[in-house]
Amino acid sequence: MASLEEMTNIGLKIMRSKLAPWQRIDALKTFFFPSTVHLMRMGTFQKTAWENIDNIIRPEIKATLYLPQEASSEYLYGSTNGGCCGIRMLAEDSDIAAVDSAFKLLTSPDGRVATDARSHIHTTTEKRIGRPPSTEEVALYLSGEDEGPFRAKRGTGVKSVWSCARMASKRNKVNWNFTNNSTIIKHMGVELKPKNVMRCNAHNAKQLQIKKECGPHTKSGPRQGNGVRRSPPRRDTLYKKRRLH
Repeated sequence: MASLEEMTNIGLKIMRSKLAPWQRIDALKTFFFPSTVHLMRMGTFQKTAWENIDNIIRPEIKATLYLPQEASSEYLYGSTNGGCCGIRMLAEDSDIAAVDSAFKLLTSPDGRVATDARSHIHTTTEKRIGRPPSTEEVALYLSGEDEGPFRAKRGTGVKSVWSCARMASKRNKVNWNFTNNSTIIKHMGVELKPKNVMRCNAHNAKQLQIKKECGPHTKSGPRQGNGVRRSPPRRDTLYKKRRLH
C-alpha cells in the first residue's frame, strides 16, 4: 500500500516530467487521481493528509498552465462546463468516497452484505449514544448530528467506514434517511436512492465542481485571462451549433 510520500512523489514526477503541458494534466487525471480512490475508500488517511497533497501539487499545476501562483484556484478546480480545468481536489474526493462507500454497503444488492452493514451501523450508533438507537437516530448519526443524544462525547472505539461517512456528511451537509428498508441520501437538493447507487460518487463530485465554478469575481479579475470569460455555458454548445450547420 502506497504511503503519502509515495503518492505525492508520483504526482510531482508527472507534473515535472518532459511531457507537453496538456499531456501532464491528462496524465494527472488519467493515472494519478484514479490511483488514490482505493486508499480513500479504505479511509487510510485523514482528509488533512489529502489536503496537504493538494497544496503540494497545486503550484505545479499552475506552473504547467503558465499561470501566476497568485491566480485564482477556481480556474483549476471549477467545472469544465464553465471553461475551467475540472481538476479534482483530493481532500474533497476523500469525503465523497467516504459517503459513497457507506451508501453502497447499505444499498448492496447482496442481501447479506446489506444486512451486516445495517447491523454494524446500529451497533456503532449504540456505542455513540449509549443505548439502542432508533432508525431515525441512525440516520442522524450518519448525517453528522451533534445535538440531542449525540451531544455527549462518546467515542465508538475505533475508526470505521461509518465514522468516516459521518464526518464527511457533516462537512458537506449530506442528509441520510431510512424508510421502508430503503436508504436515501440528500445532497444539494438531490435525492439519491438505492437504484441510483452507481451515480452517487459521480453526482457528488459533479455538484462540488459546479459549486466551485468560476464566479464573476474570477472572470473580472485582472490576472485571470479571457478563457473563462469567453467560454460557452455548456460544453455541448459548440457541438450542437456544428450539427446545425
